[in-house]
Amino acid sequence: MRLEKRLMIDSFTSQRVRNAPFVLKAGENILTFDRKTLRKFGLNPSRKLVGKTFVVALKSRKIKYHRDVPPRLLSDLKDDDVLIRGIEKKETHLKEYSLIRPGQDKVEYRAFFSTPSLISSYSELPCPFYELNLEITEDEYKKLKRLPKDTAMQVDFSLG
Repeated sequence: MRLEKRLMIDSFTSQRVRNAPFVLKAGENILTFDRKTLRKFGLNPSRKLVGKTFVVALKSRKIKYHRDVPPRLLSDLKDDDVLIRGIEKKETHLKEYSLIRPGQDKVEYRAFFSTPSLISSYSELPCPFYELNLEITEDEYKKLKRLPKDTAMQVDFSLG
């Protein structure tokens, strides 16, 4: 399965953290990069990225999965892999007491992905580290629900 979303970059910060000097934020999505990873995706670490459209592409791939082993210990996970943390369908009924528009139903679909890690609250995050909260379509929701447990999503980024 392939999933592609366009996001607007809200902020770009440079930190003085040894392993994770650059953080991009796009809505509720937080992407932490080192210089090497930014170059790999053809991105220049600069505040000029703010306001640009960022394309996030996710492609499913099968991994070795063992229920008792934490995901980061599995040798076939790569730096650019994220795991599906959750898939959500939220239904809302909006009541309007009007003759012109009775009630409306609203359905929202979201998918949550993040870099697998074995961090405690006192250890540093792995780098790169991705936390994605994406709005998806009903069709994408159904496809993600059908993916087996032994699936990781390989992530790719570009400016679009």
